[in-house]
Amino acid sequence: MQPNILLIFTDQHRFDCLGAMGDPLIKTPNLDKLAEQGVVFDNAYCPSPVCGPSRASIFTGEYPSANGVIKNHLPFNRGKILLTDILAQQGYYNALVGKLHFIPVIGRFGFHYKMLHDSPHDIYSEAELKYSEYIKYLKEGPYKNADHEQLLHDLRESETAGTNDFFFWMGKNILSEEEHEASWNGREAARFIDNYQDEAPFFLNVSFFGPHHPYAIPEPWSSLYDPDEIELPETFRREAENRPVFDCKKSKMREERMKWGERKYRQMVASYYGYVSMIDHNIGRIMDSLQKKGVFDNTMIIFTSDHGDHIGDFGLTGKGDMYDSSAKVPFIIKPPGGLKKSVRVNKVVNNLDVFATCCDIAGYDFYDIDQELNESNSLLPCLRENPELDQIPGETYSIHGASPKNNQVMYRQGNLVLMATSREDEPVYELYDVAQDPMELDNLFMLPDWEKESAEMKNKLDTWWRKQNSRYP
Repeated sequence: MQPNILLIFTDQHRFDCLGAMGDPLIKTPNLDKLAEQGVVFDNAYCPSPVCGPSRASIFTGEYPSANGVIKNHLPFNRGKILLTDILAQQGYYNALVGKLHFIPVIGRFGFHYKMLHDSPHDIYSEAELKYSEYIKYLKEGPYKNADHEQLLHDLRESETAGTNDFFFWMGKNILSEEEHEASWNGREAARFIDNYQDEAPFFLNVSFFGPHHPYAIPEPWSSLYDPDEIELPETFRREAENRPVFDCKKSKMREERMKWGERKYRQMVASYYGYVSMIDHNIGRIMDSLQKKGVFDNTMIIFTSDHGDHIGDFGLTGKGDMYDSSAKVPFIIKPPGGLKKSVRVNKVVNNLDVFATCCDIAGYDFYDIDQELNESNSLLPCLRENPELDQIPGETYSIHGASPKNNQVMYRQGNLVLMATSREDEPVYELYDVAQDPMELDNLFMLPDWEKESAEMKNKLDTWWRKQNSRYP
């Protein structure tokens, strides 16, 4: 019997903000329990550290330059086959609850059941706001007798963008716990599972808007973490020396963000942690529904995010570059039946591999897909008590940017990470040994003792970079 597939996405979720990833402060009991029953990938990256391109890549098994979604709010190249198309061919009933972030917003994209909620904030897309089932719920439910224009005004972010930067990131919450979108997501996903009667296996993509900013959450989550207990990373006050990629992409942002001061950063991280814990609570609702329905054991559960969040590293917020706090993601897979004990995979993977893994578990030979474009690898060999890691490449890439003239790329192999961008049409590079330097503080590129490794990594990355750039639409 084919297993169900539950794909849980969070948005802008830093890789180490889980108890299972070693954070001593954050409370994520449900995801930690999932980690105990499955495989935790300690070194997982995203195909592109920005929302739309990353999600489009995961649903096509192709990097952005191949599928056409090189930035947010762009459509796929014509004729692209999505994961949902393949799963439907294999007999799956496809359901979505939450964020999809594909264009056009009203497209079905292979989903038979679609409870869409991309964003409640008009700064991202008026169309996403217009077609949000969550906004419809607010208007027809708890705010039925309210001024709907005032409701949308209170939710939107466009009026604060560029005028109050800290408030733009923190936001304001006007909603109760059950009215909040994280609760709506958990409730609607649980409702789908509770009511599902079809004999066909289901593919359920549950995608939370958070912990993407604004980090506006209700009680009890908003006061769960004391800002005074938050320890800012050691990189927070450190100046970026010998970091040409950083200078090109992030130095100006850092200059502006550092004006906030440490207190505001602590408040931001405390709110971010609260948002993660609130989402974890609602993931627990979904797990409970699977158990009550009797389908938990026969469901492959995948948890990951589209990209990370700096939340203070080098005085930065958000994402969009190739440092681990931005490009590295949490990644857990519970195989059907679960495992007797948690397996930790240290080998480098990419959550682009979700595509091939889901095809594989559904019985589809994904190698029939154009392998010139498809760069996804099935992780089923990892999903065993004794993982067969020799079948995993152990290297990966990431790319971000709407133009080959100023995009960024990253290549990781083993413990080495090389990233690059262009400055005045000339490439610049940074190389880190993350085993010895996990905070990515000391750029080793072309230092005397690292010339051999630098040249080998550069050759690999440059070759891939040229290949991706040649595909740009």
